Amino acid sequence: MYSLQSGNYRIGVAPLRELDEETVDAMEWRVRWGPLYNPESMLEHAIVHLLRHRRQMERW
Repeated sequence: MYSLQSGNYRIGVAPLRELDEETVDAMEWRVRWGPLYNPESMLEHAIVHLLRHRRQMERW
C-alpha cells in the first residue's frame, strides 16, 4: 500500500502522474480532521469545499 507521510501533504498531483492506476487507487492517508482519505475522496472534498465557500460569498 502506498501512503503519504503526514506533513508531506503538499506534494501536488505531478508525482501521481508517474504512478499506475492500481497504485493510486491503493493510496490512502489520514487527514487532520480525522477520516481516512484516498485521492478520489480528497478531490471530491476539495471541490465541495470550493462550492461551499462560493455559496457563503453569494449570501454575504
